[in-house]
Amino acid sequence: AASYSEDGSGKGTWEDSATAPLLGYWAIRGLAEPIRMLHAFLGVPLREDRYGSGFFPTATKSFGEWQSLKRDMEADGLALPNLPYYIDGDVKLTESVAILRYICEKYRPELLEADGFRTRLEARARHDQILAYLVTCNNNLRSYQYGYIPQTRLRAEKERDGKTGLLHLADPWNQDTLDSMARLSEEQILEALAAGESRLLESPDSDASGFIFGAKPTAADFLLYEHIELARCSAPQVADHPRIRRFCESFQDLPNMRAYLNAGNRRGVPINAPIANFGTEMMSVE
Repeated sequence: AASYSEDGSGKGTWEDSATAPLLGYWAIRGLAEPIRMLHAFLGVPLREDRYGSGFFPTATKSFGEWQSLKRDMEADGLALPNLPYYIDGDVKLTESVAILRYICEKYRPELLEADGFRTRLEARARHDQILAYLVTCNNNLRSYQYGYIPQTRLRAEKERDGKTGLLHLADPWNQDTLDSMARLSEEQILEALAAGESRLLESPDSDASGFIFGAKPTAADFLLYEHIELARCSAPQVADHPRIRRFCESFQDLPNMRAYLNAGNRRGVPINAPIANFGTEMMSVE
């Protein structure tokens, strides 16, 4: 599996590393994309198992292989086996936010701290506050784009009949619903940005960049950028807002980022799976 690394030219390259961390996920961007972008930004190689061969064009492993691996993970005592999973030596994790935090803690802990607060404790708590808010917004929007509302059934019930734990929305294409979701998406994105700008102590660099907390990126910025990309699938107009556009431009200008965002093996991967109502085709970086 290929991974991104900078080659000194500013364009970036993709290369294998047998000792690099391993990320397992469906062959879509989905919940794993902030993890991939974070690795690209850090310049840390990443191996990938992409599941769904025969269904997703860029998949390297089958649905059956994932089901078999999941059973093995459960037998080995791994807590909450799921996709995405992340294996780094003896460390085996699932849940995308836990993975993001682990990567930051290992390679750059300051990415978990909001700039401009009096103590490190509050700086981390304020960052996590926005990170948790964005996770909720992202999950709700993703559910809408797949035509569902959040989980309503227990795991045992889903395993017993093989059906999803979500309730289906009969008409996600209804114009009133589309308009309402577009307004909600823009409002929530702007609320996340405003929450960062309202920190207790004003940083002298607060206007120097479009990130959530001013001039320095945090882990939350990686989730926010992909959330904006997700929102564009059903409400492309959100990217036209000046504050959102400034954030996206700042994020794209991070080291290694444009090279990663424009890499050939990323352009062929959709945001959502083909069963979704939105986001099943790749969108270009603007």
